This record gives sequence, C-alpha cells and structure tokens, in this order.
Amino acid sequence: MLWLGQAVSLLGSQITIVAVPLLAVQVLGAGPSQIGLLQACGSAAFVLMGLPAGPLVDRVPKRRILLTVNLLSAVLIGALVFAHHIGALALPYLYVSTLVLGLCAVVAGVAFLSVVPEVVSGSHIVAVSGRLSVVQTVAQVVGPAAAGFLIGVVGPADALIFDGLSFVIAAGSIALLRITVSEPAAPPARERITTLIGEGIRYVTRTPLLRSITLASAASMLFGAVWQAAHIVFLVRTLHASSLVVGLVIGLSAVGGVLGGLTAPRLFRRYGRVVFLRWAMPVSSVPGLLMVAAQPGWAVLLVAAADFFMMFGAILFNVAQTSARLAVCPRPMLGRMNATIRTAVWTASTVGSLAGAALGAVFDPRVIILVGILGTIVATAACGLQRVGDVPDEPADVS
Repeated sequence: MLWLGQAVSLLGSQITIVAVPLLAVQVLGAGPSQIGLLQACGSAAFVLMGLPAGPLVDRVPKRRILLTVNLLSAVLIGALVFAHHIGALALPYLYVSTLVLGLCAVVAGVAFLSVVPEVVSGSHIVAVSGRLSVVQTVAQVVGPAAAGFLIGVVGPADALIFDGLSFVIAAGSIALLRITVSEPAAPPARERITTLIGEGIRYVTRTPLLRSITLASAASMLFGAVWQAAHIVFLVRTLHASSLVVGLVIGLSAVGGVLGGLTAPRLFRRYGRVVFLRWAMPVSSVPGLLMVAAQPGWAVLLVAAADFFMMFGAILFNVAQTSARLAVCPRPMLGRMNATIRTAVWTASTVGSLAGAALGAVFDPRVIILVGILGTIVATAACGLQRVGDVPDEPADVS
C-alpha cells in the first residue's frame, strides 16, 4: 500500500512538472525570464528545506507529516485550478505555489524514506527499494509523455486535477497503513534546529559506510549531470538522430532501470548486497565509453547500449545504498541522515549541471561525455565503498 501510493504520487507529479510551465506560457504569457524564475522557485525549495527537513521528520510523527504535506499539496493544486477557472490566476501565485509544492516534496521525500524501516521488515527493505526505483524510473519516462497527452486533451490547468487526486491517493495510502508507525521520542530539552542539523551532518560524516555512500552518490550525480548535459545535444547534432531515435534511446535506458530494480533482490541474495554497493556504479559506467565512439547511422546503437547498462547499474547501486543506509541508521536519526545525504546529492547534481553547461560553451559534446563518464568511473571507485564490510538487514537499535 505504501509504495503503491508513492507510485501514483510520482506519476501525478510528472503532470505538474510539464503542466505548470505550459500554463505560465500559454495562459499567462510568460517569457524565458518568468519561466527561469518559476524553475528557481522549485529549486529554492531544496536549498531552503533540504537540511531542516531532517530534524522535522525526526521530531514529528512521520505519518502526520506525510498526511499533512500530501493533503496540503492537493489543496494547493486545487486552488490553482480554481483560480484559473475564475480568471484570478497570476504569475505570483504560480511562483508561491511552486515554492510551497517544492517544500512539501522535499519534506515528503525525507519522511517517506525514513518511514520505510518502520513499516517494512529488514528482510524486505531491498525488495521495496527495488520497487520504488522501478516506479521512479517508469514515472520519469512515462510521466512526461502521459502528461503531454493529457494536457493536449484537457489543457494544462485541468490536467493538474489528476496530480491533485494523486496526492489524495497518496495520503489515503498512508492513512490506511495497518502497521503503526512509532512516535519519535520526546527530546529531553528543546534543541535548536541548527544543533539537530549539525548532529545529522556529523553522524553521516563520522559513519564510514554512510560517508562513503554520500561521496559515491554525490560523485555519480555530479559527473552524471556533466555528461547528461551533452547527451541529447550529442544525439541530435553530432549523430543526427531523429526525435523517434532519441525517444527509443531514452526508452531503452528506462528498460535498463526497470530491469535493475526488479532483479536487485535476487542478485543481492546470490552475490551479496555489498558487491553491488562497491562496484555497480564504476563497472556499469565503463560501457558509457562506447558513446564516445558512436558515429551517425547504426552506431547510435552504441549510445543505446551504453545507456541501458549504465541505468541498470545505477539502479542496482541506488537500491543497494538506500537499503544499506536504512539498515545501519538508528531510527531517531533517520530523518537527519536522509536529509543530509539527499542535500549533498542535490547540491552535487546542480553543480554538475552548471559544470556541464560551462563545458558545453567550450568543448564538443563528445569531450564532455568522456569527461563525465571517466569522472564517474574514477570518483565512484575512489569513495571508500570498496573497504566497507557487510551490511546488516535490520535497522540499528536505539540505545
């Protein structure tokens, strides 16, 4: 029930990602600067709430948080649609709504990850992590296409209704959980939020496994963002791929991600989770070097094959590192641990995108892809995961 509600919410959110900018352009006449500001409002949520979300999740019942942010998101979407239909919609409201929806998404993401060990037994965390990775991959690929079709039929404003309903369904799935989520222990004294954030950062940096996971995840996102900044440009301008071919390449990448998520539990049982924690990212990134050799024509299949194997490995690593960090972290620290790691990863991804844009102004896409792939291989292999021991299945007990 928990992951099903999350699946519906993720798919619904893809509609908003496409519909809100279209609403701004088609209905409110927004230009590039207004769209840039709209995107900045969404990014600002991660900056403003990334770290504070951890103490919030650790101090407030997680079920209450998830119910609140999902219902608040549904109300915001409903109010936006209503404002459109009465002719009261304006860009400032879109800016505020985007910011608040982003804040809700940040808190919900941290709370959701932190509640998994409380409603799923340790032996099932890997399977659930795999399902969530599959859902996330499918949502990212299928969602925009479905959103485009839906918007074409009912318009960008009314398409948002479906995202509002997805938040209601997600809230319902939380409300119907049969397993009681434990209440956070009351702190002995009121602590400043900066103190709690600092505790989370220190816990992650002083725990070898979590520190290595954070470094590897951040490195993969940073260098991944570098080469992905040139990926579509490389396909279209260097390899002269049609829109259909580009879509097929991206679709094959998604197939690799889905296969990785579905096979992760079986592969972990046979070879051990720690093997994929150590080697999934660097080894699966090696086929990415095939992209550099691709030429116009049938050789575009090299890009498709590389994308497939890299996404397959990336999802295996994601399932391994997510389940591992949930297994070693004491429950009272789950929110701050997840918030610290997610903030580091979001920051690295942003820096990587900016770096890719800067390199794109100087170098050929082929060079940028080479830098990104080599950086991923070297950095993820040098982050210390090769020195970690086995990881327990159950979350650490609170002492």
